[in-house]
Amino acid sequence: MKIVYRCPLTSWLSWFPISSPNSLTLTLTTCFFVCGLERMLSIRESCFLVDEKTTPVRDKYNIANTIAHELSHMWFGNLVTMKWWTDLWLNEGFATYVTRLAVQREFPEWNAYNFEVTSNLIYILALDALSSSHPVSVPIGHPNEICQIFDHISYSKGAFLLYMMNGFLGDTVFRKGVNKYLRQFSYQNSETDDLWSSLTKAAAGTTVLPSGQTVKSVMDSWTSQTGYPLVTVRRDRGRVFVSQKRFLAVQPKSEEQPRECWWIPLTFSTASNSNFNDTQSTHWLGCDVQELVLETGAQSSNWIVLNNKANGLYRVNYDQHSWSLLVNALHSPNFTTIHELNRVQLVLDAMSLAKLGLLEYSLAFKLLLYIRKERAYNPWRAADSSLREIEMLLWRTERFHEFKKFAGYLVSKTYKEHSDLTAVPEGFEDIKKKEMIVKLACDYQVGNCFQKADQLFKDWMSSGVNTIPKDLRSTVYCVGVKNGGQSAWNHVWNQYHTSNIANEKNVFLRALACTENNSLLTRYLTQSIDQTSGIRRQDADLVFVSVAQSTKLGYRLAQKFLVDNIQRIYDYLAPNTRSLGSYIAVLTRRMVFPEEVVEMKKFVTTNRELLKNAQMEVNQALELAESNIKWMERFYSQISKALVV
Repeated sequence: MKIVYRCPLTSWLSWFPISSPNSLTLTLTTCFFVCGLERMLSIRESCFLVDEKTTPVRDKYNIANTIAHELSHMWFGNLVTMKWWTDLWLNEGFATYVTRLAVQREFPEWNAYNFEVTSNLIYILALDALSSSHPVSVPIGHPNEICQIFDHISYSKGAFLLYMMNGFLGDTVFRKGVNKYLRQFSYQNSETDDLWSSLTKAAAGTTVLPSGQTVKSVMDSWTSQTGYPLVTVRRDRGRVFVSQKRFLAVQPKSEEQPRECWWIPLTFSTASNSNFNDTQSTHWLGCDVQELVLETGAQSSNWIVLNNKANGLYRVNYDQHSWSLLVNALHSPNFTTIHELNRVQLVLDAMSLAKLGLLEYSLAFKLLLYIRKERAYNPWRAADSSLREIEMLLWRTERFHEFKKFAGYLVSKTYKEHSDLTAVPEGFEDIKKKEMIVKLACDYQVGNCFQKADQLFKDWMSSGVNTIPKDLRSTVYCVGVKNGGQSAWNHVWNQYHTSNIANEKNVFLRALACTENNSLLTRYLTQSIDQTSGIRRQDADLVFVSVAQSTKLGYRLAQKFLVDNIQRIYDYLAPNTRSLGSYIAVLTRRMVFPEEVVEMKKFVTTNRELLKNAQMEVNQALELAESNIKWMERFYSQISKALVV
């Protein structure tokens, strides 16, 4: 066992030349429900240790992030601490943001910058499109509410807003302001307004802010209200008009249109002026105008992309003509002229807009088809996320086979490059990309992926020697368990008990959920809340989530298990019952029939007291289920026409 990590402290000392109050002592523990705790600089074993023989690069990346995140709290959380939980994001958002800086500097080959921006686009924009989301600076009125805001909003949205500010303020002004903030409030408590004040002072004498505005007046619109904007682009004879409104996963009725508005930093690139690396705002779309005119200098026949490097936290919807130009550009030989992060955003925005009826699915899928020639990892992550979202909608319907055929076609060309499952690519991103492509190919039964994976598993069982590439083991184990009956399940169960490597044990737990044997799955769910089974208490939700999302049978059994055993599950998890939210969420994400949503609402109401520590996540899960129902009503009957290749 090795600890493989380069210490980020030198990176942070160059950015924030202020001594932190902590001595550096890391404590390793096996019993955390979370990865780390900054107050004691304690880290859960699975988030800290690397075994070169078994740890995939995905876990190495997560481990590096966890360690850097907890160490960053020496400045953001310990040196300067938020005054009240309302401003938790000053701790967690900052720690998440500077973690990316450190990992990018220490491991440049990992491309952490683009990876984290892509992650934020995938997860934040989905979560924060819900009415049941919450502001970054969220009022806390009761201690029960505190644990629930340790979520993607406080961590990832907070980090994204810092990323956005770094973009429009510029690195020099931003770093100067943050250092001013750290020095002024060292060994003290601070509020969000204190950060705004320091950054405004650092920006004095520059033109990085809109005329007459401060960082507070701009950023309060992002931290004090829920959600984010959709910027709509309309072109007319060479002129570009932009407007804004809140983006919502469930579209409001016409008489209930949202009134929120934001100060939006606008940047753009065009076919004739591709300046994607320029993230300092050239225009600001504020609350004082309904529509802003952009002088882009672009001909009407040239594509235009807003939001260079996806630096701003907003979606963009273009008019039909502009979308068509972008689709053509992505299908052209020079598609990489458009920055990788903007290709990510174009895929995610197009598919999200189509889900709401704001863009035709035929056009969104035509755009998505470009991915067949994409070689970069992060745009493929956007495509994977988009495919999985449609999969969850169609998984238990008669039209799933049509979607499966479409998804298989998208993956087939790239899978051919990775069809030798024993070959290991050299580059970090290439390894992660192959892991994702092989899983997609096996899930959608592209080529001979399933058969090859199953043979690798059988070879391991018969020889006792595991030659499966460590980054493909998750997929291969799942295929082997799904296809191998009880003997395969028992083999993995024994491997789980034999292993003393936390990350490897998690891979085994996920794979065990892939069986389609009713009695094995029922027993496995029961074992997840049995302290004598060998499954650790903090992994109970991992077992449930894995069972619910691996097979249709597992989904039905997980539903029944939750309903029949909610009190037992609560008692077993107590006092860490917040994770019950994940039990509800994994089910509602796949709910597409009105009657099952009605039943889930009744279940939540009946068990309100047991679910109170997870109430925010439960509310979000139910809202997402409602959006699924609306999608089924509107698009299910016509989706087949768009899934044509």
